[in-house]
Amino acid sequence: MAGGLNLYGYAGSDPINSSDPFGLCPYGQAKPDEDVSNCPKDALGNGMRLLKSEGGAKGAATIHTIAAHHVSFDLESGKALTKACGTRAHGCTQGSKITLDATADAEDMAVRVTHEATHVRMGYATAYSVQEPIAWGNALDVYSRLRGKNGRSAFYEPYFQWRTRDPVGFKRAVCRSSGGGKGC
Repeated sequence: MAGGLNLYGYAGSDPINSSDPFGLCPYGQAKPDEDVSNCPKDALGNGMRLLKSEGGAKGAATIHTIAAHHVSFDLESGKALTKACGTRAHGCTQGSKITLDATADAEDMAVRVTHEATHVRMGYATAYSVQEPIAWGNALDVYSRLRGKNGRSAFYEPYFQWRTRDPVGFKRAVCRSSGGGKGC
């Protein structure tokens, strides 16, 4: 193994601020379960705890998907995020690996994780134009449960308001923007 073993992988390579003595955090572990109490104390780990405590059924489904599919996460920002996910993306999914914007706070992380975990759950058999409105719907359902706890998300609030005013138009626009065309 080039570079040697990472003896602190159980704690997200940060043993000072994080711990996972049994390797059971839902992500990045050999035997994940759905207990988020051992997740690192960073935006992603705190987002997972928000999903568990306040995310309702969609939050629970997200955590279950992450554990069941052995999802791993890459947190990137700037050019590295653009290279991994494209110019306008705040996250993306490739198989069971989710790449997210490292600058997101815990609430935004919880919403983004929900969106991308929907893609993991649905897999490649379902067209992206079908998946994307469902992923947005799940993410905004979680956002509606979290919004206002620490202020409102500058990114998600306009989409939340649009979907509240015009749910059919919102779904159609998301479908079309993801390549659905006239079938939306």
